[in-house]
Amino acid sequence: MHRIRHVSFVAAVLVAGCALGPASPPEPTPNVIYASEDALRLGAQAVAEAFAAEVARARGGKLAATPAVEVKNTPQLILFSASTNTIVVPWWDTQPPEMRAIFRKFADGTFAAMVGR
Repeated sequence: MHRIRHVSFVAAVLVAGCALGPASPPEPTPNVIYASEDALRLGAQAVAEAFAAEVARARGGKLAATPAVEVKNTPQLILFSASTNTIVVPWWDTQPPEMRAIFRKFADGTFAAMVGR
C-alpha cells in the first residue's frame, strides 16, 4: 500500500509539473560593452534579478534574497559566494595581460585547435 501511495504521489507531481508547461526560453541578450564597472554591475544585477524572478515563477514562490553583484577580479573570474550571497564578475580592463591572452586564445579557437590534435 505504501508503494502505491508513493507511485501515486510521484505521478501527481509529474502531471502537475507538465501542466505548468515549460518556461519559454529567454530572448537572447545582445553583446553589450559596458563603459564602466558600475554599468557592468548594474547590468549583471539586472540579469541576476531576472533569473531570480524566473526561478520564483517556476517554484511558485519568491527566493529569500536575490544575490548582489560585485565587480572584482579573482582567480575564479566569475563566482557565487553563498556565504555573502554575492555574484562576483571581473572587469576586463583590470585583468592581468596574461589572463587576457588566455581568453583571447579561447575566443579565437586556438585552444580548441590545440586540444583537437
